[in-house]
This record gives sequence, structure tokens and C-alpha cells, in this order.
Amino acid sequence: MSVPKGEWPDWRSGAGLLPPAAVVLWAAVALRWPAMNPRSLWLDDAWVAYLVKYAGFADLFTYPASAPTGFVAILKPFWWLIGDPELSLQLFPFLAGLGCVVGIGVTVSRLTGWPSLGLVAAACLAVNPFLVTYSARVKQYPSDCLVVILLMLWGLPRIGDSDPARLARLAAWSLAALILSFVSVFVSVPLLHLPLVRPVLGWLRGRAPGPYLSLAAVAAFDACAALFYFERLRYQTRPALAAFWNKAFLPLDSVDSVVAFLARHGVRAVESATPFAIEILLPLMLVGLVWLLVRPATRLQGVFFLTVFAMLVAASVTRSYPLGGGRTDIFHYPVTILLASAGAAAVATLLSRLSPVIKPVSAGAFAIAAVVLAVTVGSPAEYPGVDNARLVRMLTRMAKKHDGVVVHWNAVFTLGYYSNWPMYSNFERSRHNKFYVRPARRGSVIAGRGSRPFDPDFLADKRRVLYFETHIFPGVRERRTAIYDVLSAGGFEPVRTIERQWARIIVYEAADDKGDDVRRPARTRPAS
Repeated sequence: MSVPKGEWPDWRSGAGLLPPAAVVLWAAVALRWPAMNPRSLWLDDAWVAYLVKYAGFADLFTYPASAPTGFVAILKPFWWLIGDPELSLQLFPFLAGLGCVVGIGVTVSRLTGWPSLGLVAAACLAVNPFLVTYSARVKQYPSDCLVVILLMLWGLPRIGDSDPARLARLAAWSLAALILSFVSVFVSVPLLHLPLVRPVLGWLRGRAPGPYLSLAAVAAFDACAALFYFERLRYQTRPALAAFWNKAFLPLDSVDSVVAFLARHGVRAVESATPFAIEILLPLMLVGLVWLLVRPATRLQGVFFLTVFAMLVAASVTRSYPLGGGRTDIFHYPVTILLASAGAAAVATLLSRLSPVIKPVSAGAFAIAAVVLAVTVGSPAEYPGVDNARLVRMLTRMAKKHDGVVVHWNAVFTLGYYSNWPMYSNFERSRHNKFYVRPARRGSVIAGRGSRPFDPDFLADKRRVLYFETHIFPGVRERRTAIYDVLSAGGFEPVRTIERQWARIIVYEAADDKGDDVRRPARTRPAS
């Protein structure tokens, strides 16, 4: 897979590849752009947007939410400079998604010596439904994927090189990558440690001097990464988050459960990387792995792929990171694609030895396949059609000085991002919540979960209450009846509902007999 130094194919040449490359890049843009600049941000994007708006520099190193520190820091300049509340936060993931398409093409071209095969790899990420979708969301998954590609592009061609200066540079960039992408550790660890295998074995056998400087460079990375984990990463895992991804953690109950999990989630994690069926993808990966392992010059590259996949399984076993979760797998799609590309390159190279005609024919077939994938596979991204921003603007206009405002707990990030109301934020570390947020406006309260979502005494001096909620899918409203019941029991009844898709404002007014010891029946709940 790795061509010796000085014998790299000139993967930048070949004017014939420019038209198919343009088609692949055009497809990547065309599939992602329809979801750009929506009317308002979805809940999962709104809490990241809240961080961008309110979190200070010190807060970026304490908040326990899953968005990486560097990702939020990069979004801030986009938000300041562009100003559009939605598009400004989408641009970096969008550009990172396009960078993944270009980056995987360059990486495969360079490491296999088949530029046309790089086009196929680029087309795979150009049309990948998960990457297409999340390239238009305010999420770190595209930048995670791009960081992994860049690390492999830098580290894999010379993975057997234990030069101290090279390892020191790679360690420094890997630490920067860790701040931008927490999951980059899955590739940076083997890229840094595998170059030490041969010199350390030679040292232990007395055949070579000790690689002290190289060991020091890698040890410095390990120490900094460990410190970053204890000071930052360990707060990313919260009980609620672990419960949400529970099905993507490998159980060790029995051999059957392990096999069943790997057959379901493991296969899903691999197969979702490309449009090809597992019956095509898996044999290519196996051929690529054998091809790398049997040749001494590329053996460490084969070990790299084994190590990455072993770390993914280990992370799932220890409940540190889910496997087969869909969007959480995006960052290791390039690993799968690169290994499968090695298999395809091995087959094409072996066949080329039979006849000189096979190589150009194979190259042309790869280019055609890339174009076919780009123009026939993939669906345009769709952003959830919420209009929460307009509801927030209506709420802030409607709320008078003496009105009470009740905000459902998962709507508070949207309220904070789109309103001009003062907000109270606590970004201190917590193992239970992303971070604590509430409106600082007098007469406002957050409605949480449970049988007592907020203190009924809040209603004592109110004559009108505005209740704001989002994410009210079918079946969800029934789980919020405790909130409606508290308002009803306090002597309030709904008089008006302003509803948009999956969100609404309910205006409650005090009944005439408010103050009597009367509890309203369930019929006073808002209509579903």
C-alpha cells in the first residue's frame, strides 16, 4: 500500500481525472446545500448554538456537553463574522464535510497509487447519508471525520519512521486534534505508538541504541492526553447519555450476545461507511488487510487498522463510546474506506501483472464508478422543518411585565439563543446535565421532568402564564401532562394555543375562582 519514498505516483497529475473529480465535488455540494440556512435550529443544534453565544473561553474547558472544545471555539468566529443565526453555525460543518470528500480522495490516491480509486473513495463520502445530513447540522461529526483523515494522511505513509522530530510534530498535532475532536484519539494513539515497535524491539534485543527521544515524544503525548482526559473528557459521559446509547455498547453476558452484537452493530458500523453491500465491502477489507500484513514494508499499516478496530470494540465494551450508533460512527468511515481501497488496489495491481491493458482499464472503471455513485446514489439533506425562532420572538413580544413564563427544559436553549432576554448559565462540570441554563427574566421558571415539574408557588401572584415547549412529537405530549396539571391545579386554564411544527406557546389565564381550594380536572389540559 505504501510506495517507497521517491517512488510515489504523481497523484496530482492526470487531467483526465479532473472532470469526474468535479462531478463528485458537485454532488457533495448539491446533496448538502438544500438543508442550509433553515428557519431555525433544531434542539440538538440549539444547545451548541447556546454554547457559542454564551460560553466564555474558560467555560469551553468545563462544560460537560459532548461537543468538543475546539469545535465550539471554531464556531465562534463564524457566528461573529457572518451573523446569520443558522447559516453561520452550519458553515464550518458544511466545509468540513466537503473537506472529508477531498481529503479521503487525496489519502487513498497517495497511499494506494491509484488516483481513480481515490475518486471512488471520495464519492463514497460525498453521498454517505450520515455525512450528508450532519454536514448541514451544528454537530462535530464532519470535523471528527476530517481530523481522522488528516491524521492518517500525515501518519500512515511513514508509520515505520521513528524519527524523534517527526514523532514530536505528530504528537503536537495529535494533541491539537484531540481538542478539536475527542475521537481522534482512536487513530492518533496507533499512529504514534506503532513507529516505536521496531526500534524498541531492536533495543531490547541489544541490536540498536535506545530510541529515548522518540519514546519521550510519545510519552509526552500520552501524559498530556491522560491529563486532558481527567480534566475534560471523563465529564463527557453522563448517565442519561450512556442510557441513550445503551444498545450500542457491547455486552459481555455470553458468547452469543457478543456474536449477536457484532453481527448487528459491528456490521452496521462498517457497512454504513460506503454504498456497497457488506458482501462486497468485507471481502475487500479482508484482502486489503492480508495484502498489508504479508508485506514487510506495509505490515505496520495493517497493524494500524487492526488496532483502530480493536480500540473501537474496547470502547464499546467499556461503555466509553458507542459502536454502530449511526452518526457516532462517521469519524471512522475513512478507516473502513481506506482499508477497502487497499483491497481494491491489491486486486487491481495483481490483475495488472497479467496484462498491461488491465491497469488503464481498471483506472477508467474506477473513475466511471465514482461518477455513477456521485450522480445516482444519495439523497439531498433535509433539515427538520421547525420554526422555533418565530415562536421565541412571539413569546418575547407577548410576555408582559407581570406575566409568568414557564419554559420546558428542552426549549430553554432555543429561548436563550433566539431571544434577547438575559440568561443565567452555569457551565461547571456535572455528570447529570449538559449544563444549567435558565432565563434571568423575573417571573420565569423552567419546567423539568417528574411529577412536580416546577414549584406551584410560582403561580401564586400570576394572572396570566405563557408556557413554551418544543419537541412535542406524537406521544410526547402525554408525557408532559404533569406540567399541564400543575397549571390546572393552580387555577389556570388554557385560552389560546400558538402552534408551529413540534412546538407551541400555550396562553393560560387564571380562572375566576382562582384562589379557592379548587383543583381543575384533566379536561382543562390543552388539546393534543
